[in-house]
Amino acid sequence: MYTNCFKLFSLLTTLQLFFCICTQSGNVAGAWLSWTGGSLVLCLFAVMTVLIEPAAASSGIPGLIAYLNGVEPKGGKSPLTGK
Repeated sequence: MYTNCFKLFSLLTTLQLFFCICTQSGNVAGAWLSWTGGSLVLCLFAVMTVLIEPAAASSGIPGLIAYLNGVEPKGGKSPLTGK
């Protein structure tokens, strides 16, 4: 897991460096592409996190309140892990 996080960090650092170079050289298309690519990478990472563990999509407060009230939630099962 740490290897994947390091790869993601490395990719984002590379995109950030490319953005700085494009901005300084006046390459608007390259700067836009690196900015959009970085945002896309972060969004895909968030989507994968929620697919693996659906509880990551919320703050956890409603689930905690439901648990403390003795309610067993019906939803929230991961399509990948089944838990």
